[in-house]
Amino acid sequence: MSELSNVYKFGPTFGSSPRPIDLTRLGEGGGGGNNLPPSGPGGDNGNMEPRIVKLETQMEGVLDTLKGVRDDLRSMRSAQERDFRLLFGAIITASIGLGGLMLGLLALMAHGFKWIP
Repeated sequence: MSELSNVYKFGPTFGSSPRPIDLTRLGEGGGGGNNLPPSGPGGDNGNMEPRIVKLETQMEGVLDTLKGVRDDLRSMRSAQERDFRLLFGAIITASIGLGGLMLGLLALMAHGFKWIP
């Protein structure tokens, strides 16, 4: 029973017959951790290299696109920061202006009602 405790019993199946994967044996044998059980019928058929080259080429395109998206996000972030500073400055200026206007109107009303000489 202790041998079965290291076996993943309910995981994915490989090929047509479901069988457990022994997690203690993954990574053994100097294969860089890629010692997975065979994936069923088929095998390499000699056409694996072109398929890998195609995937690598597509991945390079994806990485280039991701780099472009990252650069776009950086420029958008700096533009957003600039816009925020501009808007915040406008709000502060308008608040100070309206406060001064209200203070001026209050002084004019106080003078009109003879509250101040």
